[in-house]
Amino acid sequence: MDEQSNDQVQAVRQDVEGLKDQLTKILELLSTGRGKSVVWISSQVEVDLNHVLEDMTAYPQDHVSDPISTPITNSGKKISEEQGSKKRLEFLEERLCAIEGADMYGSINATQLCLISDVVIPPKFKTPDFEKYNGTTCTKIHLVMYCRKLSAYTHDDKLLIHCFLDNLVGHASR
Repeated sequence: MDEQSNDQVQAVRQDVEGLKDQLTKILELLSTGRGKSVVWISSQVEVDLNHVLEDMTAYPQDHVSDPISTPITNSGKKISEEQGSKKRLEFLEERLCAIEGADMYGSINATQLCLISDVVIPPKFKTPDFEKYNGTTCTKIHLVMYCRKLSAYTHDDKLLIHCFLDNLVGHASR
């Protein structure tokens, strides 16, 4: 251990000497290249590297290392495979909940979203093709054409209202 620290001290001293040589070359180039003289005030500081290295520690004094624990697997599988399978399981559970619709919209059900409740659509009912109302044509003419096409269902107001909403486009549908 002592030989190792002595080797490190020697390496640091060699690096410092190399840096000093490079600095003197740079100063010579600067003073000759520009014509102006550079005043260099040299101050040497003697440092006992052995003393500095003794005071240095690998970790700060208040450093506390956490214990390392390695998980043990019974079947000898790699840990990454187990984590991957857990992620796959979570992904599949999320997909299953999405498919089943498990509490996806909270406590809202479809009947609360309907404009008209208790609409009974006849089994063979097919919505006739309409010229959709966009708000720029005459409203009276559009209503007359709508009533003529659905004249068979005039007794069922809820069905008429339900179909009328599909008959609007653009700003008129908002």
